[in-house]
Amino acid sequence: MRFANDKPLTAFTLIELLVVIAIFTLLTVIMIPAISHCIEAGRRSNCRSNLRQCGLGAQLYADDHNGILPPAVAPANTTDVGMNIEHSNMIEKWGLIYPQYTQDLDVFWCPSRRNGTRFSSVPGSLGNGKKEFGVNIGAIYCESSYGHVSGRKTLPLRQRDIREPSKKVWGLDIFWADSDGKHGASVCHGNGYYNVLYFDAHVSVFVDTTGYLETINAGGGRGALIPGGYTYIEEHDNE
Repeated sequence: MRFANDKPLTAFTLIELLVVIAIFTLLTVIMIPAISHCIEAGRRSNCRSNLRQCGLGAQLYADDHNGILPPAVAPANTTDVGMNIEHSNMIEKWGLIYPQYTQDLDVFWCPSRRNGTRFSSVPGSLGNGKKEFGVNIGAIYCESSYGHVSGRKTLPLRQRDIREPSKKVWGLDIFWADSDGKHGASVCHGNGYYNVLYFDAHVSVFVDTTGYLETINAGGGRGALIPGGYTYIEEHDNE
């Protein structure tokens, strides 16, 4: 029996339910890349800030050391190491500016690097990361994300030695990848993106449209890998 004021019950049909599910699925597919892009944009900005803080810390170091930029400091059982202005030998880490000139350990790691991979703050078996940074030889060899050109104890690099400091690469989010080729800087940032520090302490965005930097991979970054990469950036940064 049905009363006059009763309304008939309604419900979704199966087709209507499927249409709603399809719409939500489509919206999710559209939104996830946009959200990921926004997250990575924030990481890139944080990366730029980190690299600039490294540069400013190194300049403060130079102010207290007669204009000498942070040099490489070899462990007692090895010979003097480091790079001079010719961009040779090896890339150095920022250990000498911690903790006196930069107190926050987080500035030594790019937020786009994936934990468990090389040059991340938690690199697993690939390095000591944040746990050992600034401890003993961790100040030099700890796998931080950012490297820089340095002088040596026996051949210091002074600020006055730098010609056109706004055009000479000082440091960057280290470009080579893990042995699997999947976790270089431009792969983590995406689309060939790098943040680059110059000797005047400004940070510039460099986009490697050819993917060249990721091809001069690994081996610890020694030898011709460094001058080849830095020179390539300097030659193409204004294109």
